[in-house]
Amino acid sequence: MAARASITVAVLMFFFLMHGEADVTRYILGDDLGWTNIVSMETWPEGKTFYTGDILEFHYDQYSYDVAIVNQTGHDSCTVNEGAKVFKTGNDESRLCLERINASAAMLLTVLSA
Repeated sequence: MAARASITVAVLMFFFLMHGEADVTRYILGDDLGWTNIVSMETWPEGKTFYTGDILEFHYDQYSYDVAIVNQTGHDSCTVNEGAKVFKTGNDESRLCLERINASAAMLLTVLSA
């Protein structure tokens, strides 16, 4: 009986994971212009609905910028807090895995996932 229950749980988890992956949306920050000070990061998220599991792609000039995923304190103070994930390649991505992600790299973007 225990083996049957674990198989059922494994199958249900497989279908849940497959369904969740199919619903993932990729967003390129700044769309065709990428992560640049030409694009308003205050207005860019307007009209978009972000969900946990969605992927944010950061395309930027690695010699001018970096991208840091920070906590609320880092966002509010425009600093890279301890434990922040910092990207520096110019072509990075981050999966929304929390209720809130804040990105800071000379420009601020707050993304609230639904």
